[in-house]
Amino acid sequence: MTQEIEDAGLDVTYENRWRQYRVKLQGFDDYKKHEALIRECVEAAMEYFNISEA
Repeated sequence: MTQEIEDAGLDVTYENRWRQYRVKLQGFDDYKKHEALIRECVEAAMEYFNISEA
């Protein structure tokens, strides 16, 4: 997933201390442009941590 985010041109870092990825967006336009990828990342995280939608 990290490679997909980097290939999309987004700034991504991994924080070992918190075991989390941080993706930096340059504003709402970045969000809209990459909305499908962001949604995919969130859904993968929810599945990994066994979190269901309310």
